[in-house]
Amino acid sequence: MDILDLLKPQDDYFYEGYYRKFKDSNPKFLKFKEVDSPSERFASIISNLMNYERTMIIQTPWDCGYEVNGYITTKDGRLWQIRDFQKDCKNSRSAILLNHSTKCEFIIGLIEIDNPMGIK
Repeated sequence: MDILDLLKPQDDYFYEGYYRKFKDSNPKFLKFKEVDSPSERFASIISNLMNYERTMIIQTPWDCGYEVNGYITTKDGRLWQIRDFQKDCKNSRSAILLNHSTKCEFIIGLIEIDNPMGIK
């Protein structure tokens, strides 16, 4: 996070959650927003989620070292498994101002899985 991130108006509502590589590993905090409008940037992620019933695509600037089959827990107690993700460095608003990309975001495709252990 840099000064441009602090100066940029926050139009969107961000959710909070935690990333874990394994269910029993230490959580890493992250903020994300849910992606509700499809884009060509993440068409491959959407195609990888089409066979699952409970899915969500999120976007976050927080780099937690994401891996496929890692876990994200949301504040509402749901547990999600990462099925696919990509790093997107093309969408930064600061790139227009400074004529180069200074920030990357992660687009992450999630499927909801049962959470019998109550992982938070």
